[in-house]
Amino acid sequence: MSAYRRALIIGILGPVLQVIGVVWDLVKHSGLGGGEASEITLRHILFAPEHLVISAGIAVAFLCLPLALQVAAAHRDELDLTLPESIPKGVAVSAPGRTAEVAQ
Repeated sequence: MSAYRRALIIGILGPVLQVIGVVWDLVKHSGLGGGEASEITLRHILFAPEHLVISAGIAVAFLCLPLALQVAAAHRDELDLTLPESIPKGVAVSAPGRTAEVAQ
């Protein structure tokens, strides 16, 4: 995957969460959610799940946007991960929970 696509995916995560939260809130307060429309209080704004999703989207946007910009601006050799010297070259690094296998 190209660096541009990675940066685009990282940068879109926050706004997508925000849109999901806003749509959820609009459906809930419009009466389409099947339940009774609740009053909008400070407690509702701070602790309602749809508002928490919006807040998470804002947090993800502020945390991930600088990362996305760094990934987009990085050169290809900066994006390659190098193995630490403590790992022998013949050993393949695997996912957690799996054993390392010797490469042939």
